[in-house]
Amino acid sequence: MNETPKNDGNPGTIPEAPPTGNSVPPMETAIQPVPAATDALTSPGKARRGKKNRRVPLVLKILGFIVLVPVAAAAALFAMALVLRTDPLDALPPGFNAYVRVGSASAFFESVIDLEIADAILASPSFAPARVALRTARAQDFLRSELFRKAADVRCDAALYGASSFLAVADIGLRSVVTRLAPLVLPFFPIEGLSTEKTDGVTLFEYRTESAAIYAGVRNNLVLVSTDRALLVRALRAREGISDETRKALSAPGNRDVRVMVDPAVFASAFASGAGADSPAARLVSALEFPDLAAADASATNDAISLEIRIPLKVLDGKLEPVLSRNSKTPAALSVLPASTQYASILSAGRVSELKAAIFPYLGTGSEGDGTWKKADDGARAALGIGMDELLLSWTGDEAGVFGIEGRASPVYFIEIGDERKRKDIFEKVFSSFAVGSDDSAIAGDFRIPKISFPWYVRTVLDVAGVTAPEPYYAAERGFLFASESLDALADVVSSVRSGTLLVREERWKTVSRSVPGNSSASIYYSLDRSVPFFLRGKGAVTSALMRYGRGYATIRVEDGSVVLSLSAVASGGRGVAALPGFPVKAQGRLSPTLLARKQKGSPTPRLVWVENGKLLVSWDSASGERMEVELDGDALLASGDGDEVWAVSKYGTVYLSDARLTPEAGFPLVTGVSPSGPPLAAGGSLYLPLSDGSIFLVSRDGKTKGLGLSFDTPLLSPPSRLGETFAAYPKSFDGAVWLFDAAGTLRDGWPQPVDGIGFGSPFLLRVGSALAAGFITQAGNLFLWNADGSSFPGFPVSLEGVFSAQGMASGGSIFALSERGVAFRVSTTGESASVELKGFSAKTGFLVAADVNRDGVEEVFATGDGNALYAFTRDMKPLEGFPVPGTGIPVFADLNADGKTELVATTVDDTVAAYVFR
Repeated sequence: MNETPKNDGNPGTIPEAPPTGNSVPPMETAIQPVPAATDALTSPGKARRGKKNRRVPLVLKILGFIVLVPVAAAAALFAMALVLRTDPLDALPPGFNAYVRVGSASAFFESVIDLEIADAILASPSFAPARVALRTARAQDFLRSELFRKAADVRCDAALYGASSFLAVADIGLRSVVTRLAPLVLPFFPIEGLSTEKTDGVTLFEYRTESAAIYAGVRNNLVLVSTDRALLVRALRAREGISDETRKALSAPGNRDVRVMVDPAVFASAFASGAGADSPAARLVSALEFPDLAAADASATNDAISLEIRIPLKVLDGKLEPVLSRNSKTPAALSVLPASTQYASILSAGRVSELKAAIFPYLGTGSEGDGTWKKADDGARAALGIGMDELLLSWTGDEAGVFGIEGRASPVYFIEIGDERKRKDIFEKVFSSFAVGSDDSAIAGDFRIPKISFPWYVRTVLDVAGVTAPEPYYAAERGFLFASESLDALADVVSSVRSGTLLVREERWKTVSRSVPGNSSASIYYSLDRSVPFFLRGKGAVTSALMRYGRGYATIRVEDGSVVLSLSAVASGGRGVAALPGFPVKAQGRLSPTLLARKQKGSPTPRLVWVENGKLLVSWDSASGERMEVELDGDALLASGDGDEVWAVSKYGTVYLSDARLTPEAGFPLVTGVSPSGPPLAAGGSLYLPLSDGSIFLVSRDGKTKGLGLSFDTPLLSPPSRLGETFAAYPKSFDGAVWLFDAAGTLRDGWPQPVDGIGFGSPFLLRVGSALAAGFITQAGNLFLWNADGSSFPGFPVSLEGVFSAQGMASGGSIFALSERGVAFRVSTTGESASVELKGFSAKTGFLVAADVNRDGVEEVFATGDGNALYAFTRDMKPLEGFPVPGTGIPVFADLNADGKTELVATTVDDTVAAYVFR
């Protein structure tokens, strides 16, 4: 009997299957539970799929290792860049003399790369490498790209140590992911001149050229660069740090693009040492203490510049307390300056008595200052019966100064009235004395303006003593006493003050003063065409840069224990015109009025040619500043006209011909023995030289000479004028005439044409449609215009009001003339006229020149006169923005900096060559 097997609970026991008709032997039953192996044996395809499935995890592991490890490393580097950060100030070792901070390197670079004053600052030969680097950078498209702008949008700090060692620190933020790998990657990508070394536990990169070496290093998120290897190592080792006080000062936010901080004590000591131990400057510095760093914040564009320097100080001398320890107030004088003010200086630091007590001790040793005051006091008592304290201190207020009025040569002086009743009493005492009187007879407009006068006996004594004492007009208005030697100037002041026509209401004032606080102890408002403030009278690079901005406002104020210097300046006339960087160029002698611009071979920029001291011919390269000179055999005149050659003629008749570099042509100089009567004309490769015998002498480029076959009753004092193949000349006399002739000297039919009255200069030629015409203006203002056949234009001559010592000029089918009183006229060929007054301008010796400076096909008109002011206006008689500018003589036009634009070049009365760019 069969028994059913029982499960005894043993896990290793395999129960037997119930018996069937097809029962499998026990051994086969034990093997049956392994179907996979059976499938593998019975199905080759299934076996291969099974093997492949086992390889997939291995491939994924390899790929994961290849991808995930760099990703993990990058993540770690980014984490390090986020966590391991160093403040740029922690990388600055203590002991620096100056500190600079730039908020964004790319923004700063973008503002500097096209900044015109950068060229001015780098104009010195000593900055030639930096100038080349800047111009090279300007040519790099990448440095103007969006990629560079974003990549370099980082904060930069820099410090100066000693006289020449600097350390620059750039906070590159997450970009440090790349720099952290630099020590590992750079050995595989060698760069010429770049080497790596590890010293004192830090890694240094050295880039060396033939003349210099620059060192760099990486410290967490910072990139450090220095010219001093030891200084860079100090910064990378992170074992030093600046004081908390210094950190607080350096961290203070600036209100402009760039912040510079310096130790004022270092510079004050150097200034005092340079001035001398017993100088007023040294004595003043010894009375001050500088407890903290001075901060200078600056912003600059081609349109404007803004600067503020804050110098914390402590006053050690009690006499200076009233002047340097009291916060400055807003000067009331700003509210009485007329709208026509061209320059102004205002002192508002305190009463005269306070200034006297504060300043006199520093003017000389011992009691020299008080001694000077005592002498003045004794003189006042002897002449007027009252002392200086009563005469000046008893009634004056806190403010005094001087300003200039547009169109008036004499300045206006002013002083605040502190006690009007006392002033009247003092003036009554003075005018009742034997030495001084008052003349009330002068009337200007609707105003009666008194004048301080001296009796004849006092005047006689002063003349014998050789003393020139002014007799100014004076007026009291709105709490100020004004005085000037010009009645018209004082009348302008009185009228403006009473009508409220004031400078502070003008846009030109608002533009230049917008970034300068109103309170000040001293201030200067200037326009360079009228005055040059003391801080712009030097010859340094910074001075040259600031001179580019033609109008400015500078103040000194005391504010919360600091002296603050502020400067705001705008380009002359705003956007119209500005001084070309590197100009003006100072001549080495007296300049003649004629200036030439001549192209030179192998250079895109021309050379300027002029005459110094009468007989020294000078050629100056506008790009490199190279100067060449040739001494002539006597006082000489340059020939104006066409071509790129340089013609000059000495008073002995010697003719010089050279290229722009003053290399003489074969056969020159040419000794002719003729006697010139006036300047020559260069035309068509030949020289037309007026002679004292009334003829014209012709010199060709090959050295051949001949008379022109034309003779005048009186010699020409000015060169012939030319248009195409037609020449015009005027032999000056009371019964003179205008002559028209061709290049061979053949007189045209219908000529000469007589003129009614005497005139100056050469006739002008113009085209009316396709026809030729000639014109001439007499001194009395009779304007003649003739056709080529000598017949007069209908409506001519036209009578213009004024005296004309400058000859007329034609441009664009119109005629322009300039009177001695500075009235410019435009006359059409139909006789219609318009005029504009050039204020403050006179032209007993004047010139008119036309040029298309903005390349719109219409010429602008430029005028110079007796002074140092060059005016410009459109053909519609509208003044060009930015003018007048300093200039005299005959201006020329050329592209001096190879930018494809036209620049204006002119000499000035102080023997410089000025150049201006149109913007």
